[in-house]
Amino acid sequence: MNTRRLRPARAIVCAVLSCVGLSSSAAASPWNFVGARQQAMGGAGVAHTSDSTANYWNPANLAFQKGWGVHLPITANGSIENDALQRLSEMLVAYDQLDTTAQSVFECAPVCPGVPLTNAQSGGIASLLSQFAAYGTRGENVHVGAALGLAGRVGSFGFSALSISDGTVFPNTDIANVALGGIAVDLLGTCATVPADCVTPVNVALGDQVALASAGGLTPPLTQPQGGHLVFLLEQAGADTNDPRVQQLATGLVDAASGALAGNETGALAAGLSVQEFAFSYAVKLPVPFLRKTTGTTRRILDTYVHEKFALSVVPKYMLGVTFIKFFPYNDATGAGGVVTDLLNLDNSEVSHAFGLDIGVSYRPTSWMQFGVMARNVNSPDFEVSFVPQLGITSLTVDAQVRAGLALVPVRNLTLAFDVDLTENEIIALRNVRSRFVSLGAEYVIPFGRHVDLALRVGGYNNVSGTVNQDWAMTGGFGLRFGSFRIDASAAGSFADELIRTGTTTYDNFPTRLNAGLALSWEKSL
Repeated sequence: MNTRRLRPARAIVCAVLSCVGLSSSAAASPWNFVGARQQAMGGAGVAHTSDSTANYWNPANLAFQKGWGVHLPITANGSIENDALQRLSEMLVAYDQLDTTAQSVFECAPVCPGVPLTNAQSGGIASLLSQFAAYGTRGENVHVGAALGLAGRVGSFGFSALSISDGTVFPNTDIANVALGGIAVDLLGTCATVPADCVTPVNVALGDQVALASAGGLTPPLTQPQGGHLVFLLEQAGADTNDPRVQQLATGLVDAASGALAGNETGALAAGLSVQEFAFSYAVKLPVPFLRKTTGTTRRILDTYVHEKFALSVVPKYMLGVTFIKFFPYNDATGAGGVVTDLLNLDNSEVSHAFGLDIGVSYRPTSWMQFGVMARNVNSPDFEVSFVPQLGITSLTVDAQVRAGLALVPVRNLTLAFDVDLTENEIIALRNVRSRFVSLGAEYVIPFGRHVDLALRVGGYNNVSGTVNQDWAMTGGFGLRFGSFRIDASAAGSFADELIRTGTTTYDNFPTRLNAGLALSWEKSL
């Protein structure tokens, strides 16, 4: 195998670290924080949004507004899920520490003369192999999202033309083609020549399986003590030998039925979905039937808290979807630049059409309390994709998303908002990684006269799904209004305990979530 072939740790780090800005997708996607105002308030906007971006957040809110407006939002976000870069960097450091030894093993497998390895070297290579087998099993990924477009309203009517994009880059590790042949014997160290020096592993049964599997790939095959010692090396390296993937790796190292490391198809999967939505909405207040026939307290309660306090909007929309899925094998890597160039080649993109349906409900019983529920894409539209064997799918489904919100106005000019996803949304192309955002936000408006004011906003959000890191992101921003014109800006970041190592340098508190937004709007309330 030449020097351009698979080098697991370095290749994975090269591909993913260099592709942080690229996109990916599968079924559904996280709720996108469209609009700088809502993003600055932690992504809370279902209940209180009454400007033109209500077309996205909850068009039912338009029933309570008068006048007209036009809004131009641009937002972007990115996240590193499940310690993706930390685990990658650990693999890189492990590889660099064993650079000469590891290369001699990986580059000449499976037909190499014996390479004398010390016990420390054998343990180090076993550690690298165990990390390689485990990487990608915990939903490690880099996810990015963006939204931009145009939204407008005239009274209770609304329209929007929004481009909403989501993507993910994640590893796809091949543990079926890892046979090292005779090199596996060299990993055993002194145990390869003196069976009495072999150590019994915790998972004795797996050691027996390894010895049995070697009968078809090694001459002579491993003895049971030697098979157990190979498993012991993996256990010492921190591998969970009860994990089916680790078990497959252990037997595959010595099994001729497994493909050689030279044919390994480990790589990066990049997938993305960009949907151009064209929607028209109309919101209507819901009256209480036969209200005039009621009397007394019943009528007062219904008239005060129910009659035309609920609003409903059903929004049909045309959706133009552009999907992108590409598998990039690390075997062909010529460096970071080559990876980026290849992944940016959109040969595997597909354009298809669909129709979607959104439903929004708003309830405003008093001037200081607002509730809202928004269901997006309730019909779960599908979009075509170029077939990629590593994913085995022919379409991407945009699953329904439901989000609820509460907003309070305890004093004039102060808004407190809370949103929560009622559905767990899958992260694109990763069916075992989900998103459920909880959002909190506050806005205080400082007037500087009749036509000028400054809005200060803070908030935070957290993905409370059990399949990703649960780290809070802090958000903030401002809005300046001059008459009917407004400019809004937002930013957010999370500084969790993500540790990135590069051999000589260590970065603590690496940001795992970043957001930014800008919006221009003209809103006229009559």
